Amino acid sequence: MERRGYLYLNKIGFVLSFVLADIGCIFLFITNLMQHTIPIIGKMASQLSNTQKYGELMYLPNLNIFYVISHVTIVVGIALCIFFFRREKKC
Repeated sequence: MERRGYLYLNKIGFVLSFVLADIGCIFLFITNLMQHTIPIIGKMASQLSNTQKYGELMYLPNLNIFYVISHVTIVVGIALCIFFFRREKKC
């Protein structure tokens, strides 16, 4: 009976690591969406202001750390998926 419970832990770990990879993909999508929409919103806001000064680099956000975090999350999630999949095949 104890052995069967151990097998279910591998399946739960596999599913949760896949969810971790999915969260990384969603985070990457949101970061990419922010990267493209913030300059557009900045341009619209500068057109509504009195000075109407707009530079291309003025509203460009630096989101490199978010890209790194999302890619690391995806890689760790996939690595854990492979780990739990191989662990279940051994049993």
